[in-house]
Amino acid sequence: MFSQVEYEPGVLLVRVKEPERVVIKNKVAVNGNIGLNNILQNNELRYSKKLPHSHRKTDGWYRLEFPVKKNVKQIKDLLINNSDIEDVNLNYYGKLSGTPNDPYWDGQWALKLIGMPSAWGLIQPDSSILMGIIDSGINDDHEDFEGNIWVNPNDPLGGGDDDANGYVDDINGWNFTYTRIDISYLSSNGNYHETKESFSKSMKMVLLK
Repeated sequence: MFSQVEYEPGVLLVRVKEPERVVIKNKVAVNGNIGLNNILQNNELRYSKKLPHSHRKTDGWYRLEFPVKKNVKQIKDLLINNSDIEDVNLNYYGKLSGTPNDPYWDGQWALKLIGMPSAWGLIQPDSSILMGIIDSGINDDHEDFEGNIWVNPNDPLGGGDDDANGYVDDINGWNFTYTRIDISYLSSNGNYHETKESFSKSMKMVLLK
């Protein structure tokens, strides 16, 4: 449904191998080797910004901006062969190349309002990604969720805490409100409060209440 059809001119996303030692700042790789600084200088690096990170394993990423006339693919090849550089990527745009196949798409005005198609364009298929859904409940029998709810392989139903994480039979998630596995919600008028999240079909949802 989405395709990467182009990338941002003059921009590279670069990760240094040793973030504690090498810092790209003010158009210079501080403590970087001569070869790295020559690449940046010869290609007229204009701006560098360190990208935010939440863990040391994601530290060291920078957004580097060169003149748009520069061939960033060639610069990428130079950088990736430098001993101080861990990874280099073009800054691809994700663009909608088709219409969502959800038959109810036309009626979901809220998703269009918040620009959901643009977010979908950034998602890369990866079945190892677990997405936590926190809500007052969910109708886990809904057709949109079929095959997309996480199943805990280490704690099947059976009355025991097989994975020893403190939650008995947390096969799809956990109800922290009542300390049990039931994550459905029944309102006072008998209707389910349905959580209907927009997500990549390749992801798995962990249900939390």
